[in-house]
Amino acid sequence: MEYITKSKFLAGMHCPLRLWFQLYRQDLISSIDPSDQYRLDIGTEIGKMACELYPGGVSVNWEILGKENSVAKTMRMIEDDTIRAIFEASFQSDDLYLRADIFERDDNGGWKLIEVKSSTNLKAEHVYDVWFQWHVLTNLGFNISSASLMHLNKDYVYDGIEIILKDIFTIDELADKIKQMDSDLKIALDNLRKVASSEKHPDVSPSRNCKGCEFFGHCTKDKPRYWIYYLPRISVRKWQQLTDMDIEDISDIPDDFDLTSSQTTIRDCVKKGKEFIDDNLLDSLKTVNFPIYFLDFETISPAIPIYENTKPYTQIVFQWSCHILIEDGNLEHHEFLHNDKSDPREPFIESLLECLKQDGDIIHYYPFEKTQLNALMEVCPEYKRGLVNIVGRLRDLSQIIRKYYYHPDFNGSYSIKNVLPVFVPEMSYGNLAIQHGDMASIEYLRMINSETSPEEKNNIRKSLLEYCGQDTMAMVKIYNVLKSKVV
Repeated sequence: MEYITKSKFLAGMHCPLRLWFQLYRQDLISSIDPSDQYRLDIGTEIGKMACELYPGGVSVNWEILGKENSVAKTMRMIEDDTIRAIFEASFQSDDLYLRADIFERDDNGGWKLIEVKSSTNLKAEHVYDVWFQWHVLTNLGFNISSASLMHLNKDYVYDGIEIILKDIFTIDELADKIKQMDSDLKIALDNLRKVASSEKHPDVSPSRNCKGCEFFGHCTKDKPRYWIYYLPRISVRKWQQLTDMDIEDISDIPDDFDLTSSQTTIRDCVKKGKEFIDDNLLDSLKTVNFPIYFLDFETISPAIPIYENTKPYTQIVFQWSCHILIEDGNLEHHEFLHNDKSDPREPFIESLLECLKQDGDIIHYYPFEKTQLNALMEVCPEYKRGLVNIVGRLRDLSQIIRKYYYHPDFNGSYSIKNVLPVFVPEMSYGNLAIQHGDMASIEYLRMINSETSPEEKNNIRKSLLEYCGQDTMAMVKIYNVLKSKVV
């Protein structure tokens, strides 16, 4: 029997086709991305930390027992009133199955339901999650005195000595909210039950809501190369208008259709099959002052703070790469990568200020580096003067491209990973051990972990340096190609 679990209920609330595929076509799911696996592992770690707030609690150990035995063990534990809290308590009601993160006995014969999340705020899907559990438990006859979400406290500041569990977690009581939504969500659940029991999958067309779905590649495999999905910032209203007109390809959008200026440029480029170069591109590039510094940062954002005076998910810079283009065409490369578990921010700043001490514009890609520099001013005010100087010299290459250049093969994205193959086809991230920023963050945390072998630490270090260096070299290449188009 295929059960609707709380995760599958959430999938169905996002898209009924996603639920059906999860039940019957898991073969369509590609291998899990290391970044997604890392987030799952962090969620598991945070769940275990939350359980420490309930001393004497007992885990069902569902991984070992399986569904049916877990349900039976849970019921035996419920009958034992010496057990005050049950972790991963398992329940089945008809075709519904759930594991409650924390199921705590209250003093009046009732139970408190606590769902644990690794986020720092309450999201709509969290409410659906808690409602699903409350619905199953009340149908089974339990008196649920509290239904809440426990999550990380975004205002918690780590003192650098010890994580205070009662302070790093905060609880949102959701009982009133889910009761208000009860009738609507019951209807939604009944509809999803029909989907789950059908031999045929529901007919759902891909839309802007599909981002992040594990079945996106399968559902969109027959869409045109220049699908309207890749039209930046297309509103729900305009998407629906085009869909009602049976228009899927950007090139088929009528000339009189209401688009923004940038959307119009993209539509026209796709129709003509050639790049767009604004007359002001040359002037924009001419104003860049030599020597030109091409700069890229990498950061970690630990869910559980590891440095003094940081909060959950505080971004911490640990690496930079800088290619310096001299006016005569010569190119230099400088880099920094913090090696150990100590706070990397001060050595990061000092090495960066030394590298950028001469005049010249600093090219970066997207606002990320500027955001991080401004954050460093707040936590390291003694370096503010030098950091302000750097911020004043920044030039965002992505904004230059966004304003003055477009190629149909960007597919609506100005990400460096989309732009680089168009400008420099022979340069790829595909052969690198680290291929994106999330992976760099994960690997850095592995590198500074005391359990990682010296040999592996050295391999990770080489991979991090190669990846960050590729980012700044990519900017150099893109800049030179842009210049070649207008000079």
